[in-house]
Amino acid sequence: DPEKALGTTHASSQHGSDSDAESTNGESSKQLSGRPDLPALLREEFTSASAPERIGVFVCGPLSMQNDVSNTVAEAQVELLKGRRKDIYLHMEHFSWA
Repeated sequence: DPEKALGTTHASSQHGSDSDAESTNGESSKQLSGRPDLPALLREEFTSASAPERIGVFVCGPLSMQNDVSNTVAEAQVELLKGRRKDIYLHMEHFSWA
């Protein structure tokens, strides 16, 4: 399940107030209102991951969102070159309203 591969913090752009929730299996999630700060969320995940852990980032959305995500992944790949991370995989699906 790709959602389980992520950390426990998830962001949503749904309207309403911020809220915390815990599922029946003990996993927790946080729902945030407004546009998520994807670079900050990704950096948090990269920082909390174990050093040899593989990370997959999958993004589908408008070009500005794809650029934010791909630039943040590129910054994190510097750590890969320094030997601090085993693998970072970026998969982008192109999205348009047309």
